Amino acid sequence: MHGVLPALAAMSAAFDAGVPVRVGVPKHGGVGAAGAGLSFIAPFDAVNAYTGERYVPEWETGGAAMVHRNFVRLTSDAQGHRGWVSNGVPLASRAWSVMLKFRVSGQNAQLYGDGLALWFVKNAAHVEGDVFGREDRWNGLGVFFDTFQNLDKAHHHKHPYISAVLNDGEQHYEPLDDTPVHSPSSAKHVIPGRAEGSGCSFDFRFSEARDDFSVLNATWAHLVYNDGRLTLSVRQAGAEHWVECIAIDAPGLDGAHHFGLSAATGDLVDNHDVLALFVQGWDQPVQPADIERARAHALDEADARALDVGAPAADAPADEHAAELQRLRSTVAVLQHRLEYELSAVRRGVQHAKHLAEHGASRLEELQHEVSAKGG
Repeated sequence: MHGVLPALAAMSAAFDAGVPVRVGVPKHGGVGAAGAGLSFIAPFDAVNAYTGERYVPEWETGGAAMVHRNFVRLTSDAQGHRGWVSNGVPLASRAWSVMLKFRVSGQNAQLYGDGLALWFVKNAAHVEGDVFGREDRWNGLGVFFDTFQNLDKAHHHKHPYISAVLNDGEQHYEPLDDTPVHSPSSAKHVIPGRAEGSGCSFDFRFSEARDDFSVLNATWAHLVYNDGRLTLSVRQAGAEHWVECIAIDAPGLDGAHHFGLSAATGDLVDNHDVLALFVQGWDQPVQPADIERARAHALDEADARALDVGAPAADAPADEHAAELQRLRSTVAVLQHRLEYELSAVRRGVQHAKHLAEHGASRLEELQHEVSAKGG
């Protein structure tokens, strides 16, 4: 327990910096064939020597996104936020697997939005836009975890809704479209869920209003590209079974592309957090057993890191005291995560109050000038 106070003090200091992280990282010239430089997992202990902010090595962070020790918060539950992380290391593998652990949560039990996106695109640079915080007409793949209930006349999707959308860089993204499938105008834009097998409804959002809400709440998404076929399975952390969500043909994703993550809020809000991303690439189509091994490894690694479970030394006695010490370490890790989660909300509230106070002071000064002008 002696190490807890310094850790909490360091955590509080990180919140006092006051500005979102925008960390430029060195870009590698080569292509990541096996996912090197692409994977990350909390805790995020790297700190920029110049800004004093945490960062994710090899990843650039921008917009409203902030890197905390236990999660990357792409957006807080505040209106009109856009945040992202992007990677300059291209992946060019004939087959690849992505394990994404994320948490979408908020205080409102019924009204929330907008959602989070996982990108695999040709443009390494993140260009801010209206599609979950990124540019429209992207070239590549967008996997959207959409929480906002659109007026979807064509499909009547139940939200939260997950979809995989391919774009060639020329088509406009239109989530509200009700154009018939065979209409000539339908070729000018891409629509979530339009292709058969490209989406599913899955409740990946967690309500903070529930008594059983915990910072351990999270969702796993397993995206696999193998032999020209794209599949996605999802499950809640701690659940036993995966839900098969997406299975589509997706030619062209074996060339060099870049990974990114983004999220956005509008009038409705949520916290969009990323806890881990595991990327594995293969130079040839792989067998299901290889994919399953990659998934199992990611799950084991994430569980161990989340609860601060280190591998015991080879000569360490497996006694009751060691087990109790590990339970205490795990409890402290959860408490630290919870405190960081709560402090993030407090910080957002303080920033909002500061903004209102500054706006009120400016308005008061304007009124005083108006009164003085009329009195003169």
